[in-house]
Amino acid sequence: MNVARYICANLRWWPTRNVLALGATAVAFTLYGMAFGIAEAFRAAGARHGVAVQPAVWLVATGVSAIGMTLTLFLTTTAMAHAVRARVHQLALLKALGFSHRHILALLVAEAAVPSLLGVGLGLLGAKALFGGMAMVLPALAVFPAPVLTTSIVAVALALGLLVAVLSMMIPATRIAWKDVRVLMRGQPSSMSVSHHKVPGGGANDIDLAVEPPISKQLRTGTATDLALLRQIAVVIRIGLSTLHLRLKGALLVVVGVGLSAFVLLFILSLAEGIRVGLLSGGDPSRVVLRPAASFDLDEAHTPNGLAELVAQAPGIASSSDGRALVETETFSTAYRLLRREDNTRRGGTRLVGVGPLWREMTPTFRLLSGRLPRPGTREIMAGVFAKANLSDLDDGVVEQFATPWRLVGTFATGGWWDGYLIADRAAVKEAVETLNEREVRVNMWEYQSGSAVLARLTSPSALDGFRRAVASRLPQSVVLERETDYYRQAWRRVPRHLIYMAIVLATLIGAGAAFGTAMVMDSALDDRRKDIATLRVLGFDVRAIAASVLMEGFGLAVLGSSMALAIVWLCFDGSLNNALGGVFLTTVDLSLLCVAMLSAVLIALTGTVPLAVRTMRQGVMDGVRDLF
Repeated sequence: MNVARYICANLRWWPTRNVLALGATAVAFTLYGMAFGIAEAFRAAGARHGVAVQPAVWLVATGVSAIGMTLTLFLTTTAMAHAVRARVHQLALLKALGFSHRHILALLVAEAAVPSLLGVGLGLLGAKALFGGMAMVLPALAVFPAPVLTTSIVAVALALGLLVAVLSMMIPATRIAWKDVRVLMRGQPSSMSVSHHKVPGGGANDIDLAVEPPISKQLRTGTATDLALLRQIAVVIRIGLSTLHLRLKGALLVVVGVGLSAFVLLFILSLAEGIRVGLLSGGDPSRVVLRPAASFDLDEAHTPNGLAELVAQAPGIASSSDGRALVETETFSTAYRLLRREDNTRRGGTRLVGVGPLWREMTPTFRLLSGRLPRPGTREIMAGVFAKANLSDLDDGVVEQFATPWRLVGTFATGGWWDGYLIADRAAVKEAVETLNEREVRVNMWEYQSGSAVLARLTSPSALDGFRRAVASRLPQSVVLERETDYYRQAWRRVPRHLIYMAIVLATLIGAGAAFGTAMVMDSALDDRRKDIATLRVLGFDVRAIAASVLMEGFGLAVLGSSMALAIVWLCFDGSLNNALGGVFLTTVDLSLLCVAMLSAVLIALTGTVPLAVRTMRQGVMDGVRDLF
């Protein structure tokens, strides 16, 4: 028996199913190729420099690949199950002609393996091509090395592709292969509910479509108004919903696929939005920052000596309650080696700022929540409310920093980015850092680094121009003077975008897989309901009503999946604390992000259902009549 001839014939007979399976597999292995290819590139780069890659890199790669493999398995299982159901009579004839159970299984598994293995090849090639194209368009991705696809990665991909093909076909194929020929030859009834009615002038049996007499009359006369069209759409949707339980696995695939895409996109964007909101709310328009032009990061800035005294004499500077100018030189350092609260094993960090006695008056939004301010000359710290809630080391009241213990004496809130900071006496911080530098103590290359900047409070935000003119001629050219709100706005613009771009690419690939899944599920649904649709067409239903039902079902499933993802992210992550960029910030899920996630679901639904709806509208009534027989 020439099995290859049967395989080629059936691949040509079901082109839509095979193309969708090929596309879904290619998307999944594009995820696989990018994830493990980039991880391998990091490993190779680390090996050249004698640095081992963290296990988290491989865990992330495995997680990303698992998402793609899961989606592919569900997709191909749905497609193969539908293909087997549609070919029951053909398989029965093959068994009658002498094909054994093993021949049937081998035939079906081989058919599934062809698009699967082709998809593996396209996916691995697409991973390198996609990353190269993105690197050209988005320079921020230069931080990621180009994917390296080793022989082992390719071999595992081929093995996984073959395994997916076998697993996706074995369950439906086994059910068919072991059934009796007589059972397979029996016809399958239509999914529409049929009731028996005597109709004047009609036959003994008629199909009750729950269509009211006015619509039936309009259909017979061919004058379908807009209202009648809407009622036809409602009838077709109701019929589709009544049979949804028969294709529940495919519907869940669409819901899960769209939900995963929306979840990944929304979660990363919510982190970025939290950073954006935190930074843009972190400044005071009446405060100015003076720093070296060459050092934007205040941990690395070193302002010239005497700059604070020079600024204090300029007009426009606000005064404290005892008449002193509100100008201070603040010391900025990074406090690492602190444990995050999630599991008490992950290291975190935040900015430790050494402030002077005027800092409280310079910060009108300051609120003392508990305890007191650090005393001058002592190794005491005060924690912002976000830092206190996120860093578990602060619960003990004593923090090991700069190789010496520092005592926590209070908590504060400002309503901005400073809520994620720690503050201490400026002289104590400077002395601790200088002492360690003299002893050449190095645990982390950044741990004991510190810098300084001058902060001044103006009488009002509008006093900046006059103040700038007054000090312009006396400031060194290496010093930049800017409003504090402008500094934090510039800090947001300097936030690396590569993680956001990679998250968008990941969500797009998952969304592409979900779009293939939507198309495959709806194609299977239309094929399973072809007799029902043919009956509706013969009775006079407008083809637009049937096409609209296809769109509505796809939209409904996509919106359901997206809504579930939105609910999970909003309930679990909105308002949660995260540690990054030398501070602690709140994850933010707002209306704009919800709209973005919902729009992505709509695009997935459009991509997966519009081609099928167009194909449905192009089918004539005679095509439906042939389906009836």
